[in-house]
Amino acid sequence: MRKETLVKKLLIYIRSSKSEYDVFNPTDYSSLKERLIKEGYTSYPNYGNKVWYQGILSELYRDDLEYSFYDYSGNVDSVNDNYDAVLMPCANIFSVEFADRLVENTKFIKKLKIPVYVISCGIQLGKEESVDSLVRQIGNEAADFIDAVYSTGGDICLRGYITKEFFDRLGFTEAFVGGCPSIYQRGRDLKIIKKNISSNNLKVAVNGHNKELKTKRYRDIFKLYPQSEFFDQDEYGEYLYSPGFMTDGNVKKIIWHVRKNGYLGCNLLFDKKVNMFADVSDWIGYLSENNFSMSFGSRIHGNIVPILAGIPGVVNSCDSRTLEIAQFYNIPCYSSEELGKFKNLFELYEAVDYSYFNDSYKAKYDAFEAFLKKCNLAYKMNEDNIFGVSSNVKKSIINENDIQKMERKYKPLKSLYWMIDKSLNIYHGIS
Repeated sequence: MRKETLVKKLLIYIRSSKSEYDVFNPTDYSSLKERLIKEGYTSYPNYGNKVWYQGILSELYRDDLEYSFYDYSGNVDSVNDNYDAVLMPCANIFSVEFADRLVENTKFIKKLKIPVYVISCGIQLGKEESVDSLVRQIGNEAADFIDAVYSTGGDICLRGYITKEFFDRLGFTEAFVGGCPSIYQRGRDLKIIKKNISSNNLKVAVNGHNKELKTKRYRDIFKLYPQSEFFDQDEYGEYLYSPGFMTDGNVKKIIWHVRKNGYLGCNLLFDKKVNMFADVSDWIGYLSENNFSMSFGSRIHGNIVPILAGIPGVVNSCDSRTLEIAQFYNIPCYSSEELGKFKNLFELYEAVDYSYFNDSYKAKYDAFEAFLKKCNLAYKMNEDNIFGVSSNVKKSIINENDIQKMERKYKPLKSLYWMIDKSLNIYHGIS
């Protein structure tokens, strides 16, 4: 392929089943569980991953670009013969957890005769890990992977500067830092304007993991701002969409649900304040139409989607991945310790400043576009999201009737379930 020729046939090399990257077909929630079983899932996938796929596919869209998802049925020769380039999503590839996959991907890349482009890759540090310790543990494997990518004539885009430090330590000092394609899909003019509201009108789109709903910080949010709702990405799929999961409403089973989700998680479920959208366009549309003031939580795509809807997000950083993406874009980001200086979430909301995000966003957009152009993946990044934003979004809760039936059995013993939850939190040291 000549350097000046745009990629016409692109292979997207992925390691997930279709449900995680199928952004073209609206989800049929009535058969979602059945579909996941057929695809080999034992639990619901993280639908935050769809935001990445929708972003890059929308941004690269042009009439003369064909792309396919690699399903491991073809051999390397067929890849070399039928495609101009390979796009490799590798979100957390530089981690001890994925060291074997790193080696496996390197072997595949070394057999290719076409360029490989790795978009928005990053390191993942454990709680006790540092960049230095990660270099010691997987430095050789990582360097071999990076060198293999560059040897194809391809390139690498890093998601943030923590990963850049890792690359620098390995001697790859020229790597480009471009962030995540998830956030560029609404075009170059994305801007966040904070509303001037009172505390009584604060409505929060809360995201995070279920375990966080058991903490005082999250309990206080729903106590002080009762209009708020929880946006899950994977953990409440069984409750909302798996037929028969909520039919057994005896006390023993309800206690099991309280142990699993906490008292707050159960109440939010019964109050229809737990959301899990499998389609990004619906997710953005629901947020846009329902007057949310801000988003808050530990999941990076749980905050990026509200930002795509024009809603200011605040990241409660819990790992290196969320931290470096938030820092790269100047998305307000606080550790749990830093959040302690605010009396409540409204005080945090008033302190949030999105001017840094707004002032730097276009330059980051242009830099990412320039990277795609340099890689011959685009002559211009598509600014019009090809997937659009849904309107008049309705929740498709398959188990709604079963949830209502269980709620009627739950209510008379709410004080009991509250005491059980409180005791469990004390036992597990949750505050």
